[in-house]
Amino acid sequence: MKTKRVPERTDLEIELARRLSDVRSITEFDGGEHKEAWALAHALHEFESTSQAMQELVAKLRSPGISDDEIKDILLDIGEELREILWHVNHLGFYDYLVERDSLEPRS
Repeated sequence: MKTKRVPERTDLEIELARRLSDVRSITEFDGGEHKEAWALAHALHEFESTSQAMQELVAKLRSPGISDDEIKDILLDIGEELREILWHVNHLGFYDYLVERDSLEPRS
């Protein structure tokens, strides 16, 4: 089951990334070709899209007469939206504090 996504808003992402690029507490996570401000701006756009999709999916769960199979499919779709969020959180230095790690596991 596919949900509508926020359309690409490259101009807004670029504008935000440029603004975030001026913030030292964000750029301190830059490394090699990785630019944290640009990754963060993209992730925030994705979070917005995911938030919209989650609202639509939860609304579908509230539909009267929904079958057990439809509930399962919607819950799986919600899981995919959560996977998207987790992927970004796990790949952003700025939000590294949100990621639980084994004490012996090196930080990225």
